Amino acid sequence: MSLAEFQKFVLARRSHRNTITPKSPISDEELQDLVKYALNHSPSSFSSQSARAILLLKDEHVKLWEFAKEKTKERVTGDYLSTVLGKLNGYQSGYGTVLIYDDNKVIEEFQQKLPQLKDSLPVWQSHASGIFQYVLWTSLDAAGLGASLQHQQAVLADYAKEKFGVPDSWQLVAQIPFGEKKEGAVLPEKSFVPVEERFKVFGN
Repeated sequence: MSLAEFQKFVLARRSHRNTITPKSPISDEELQDLVKYALNHSPSSFSSQSARAILLLKDEHVKLWEFAKEKTKERVTGDYLSTVLGKLNGYQSGYGTVLIYDDNKVIEEFQQKLPQLKDSLPVWQSHASGIFQYVLWTSLDAAGLGASLQHQQAVLADYAKEKFGVPDSWQLVAQIPFGEKKEGAVLPEKSFVPVEERFKVFGN
């Protein structure tokens, strides 16, 4: 793959929140392989491989976001409630969701082996999770699926733990709802902080 081809994938990855459908251009088996590939080939400090994932499809995906809506109605009131429910409806309108976890047991074991790095290891774990999330999100887009990165763990963590037997050491850190992109969907134009304010070079 050339640099230009790679950059096309980077540019194409966008947040599809209300522009996804309950369809997938690839099979469920291919979706499973896509998630496994991202897990295996996303780098992590000391190759700790602490990222974990649960793939929810079809009815299980719909039930997840239905639960989120019901819990939100208990926690949010006023005009903001309709805004939040609108967002949740957008996520629910897709084909599936990937629940993304960090396995804290892995980092705790490394902290015992490397006590001098005890404080740094959780930070590096979050870096690894971010890389996994990006690889997965970009891969979904390359497969023709719209997706977005969400953080509804305060609402969903207990539900997922009870429903899917999630181990105690797994910490829910993000969710990626996805689905085939709506035909003709138009996303807002991206804006950028001037790169000159964010980049410096020395020695050239």
